[in-house]
Amino acid sequence: MAAGGGAPQHLSLNIYSSSGKRMWSQSLDQVGPSRTVHCTIPNLNSGTYFYHIRSKNGYYTSGQCMIN
Repeated sequence: MAAGGGAPQHLSLNIYSSSGKRMWSQSLDQVGPSRTVHCTIPNLNSGTYFYHIRSKNGYYTSGQCMIN
């Protein structure tokens, strides 16, 4: 996805409720080549949420996640 073969990327993470309200936003700096990110998101009720991760060069991924 990125040029440079696993060079760190600067990403932004947004979490939305099922109704589309943004619940959380966080900058994810220096994501390593494993593409694994750990973050703590406080004060969310259990339920279904949607995430959107975007890089500065325009790539993004989105999906659904469950919080128990």
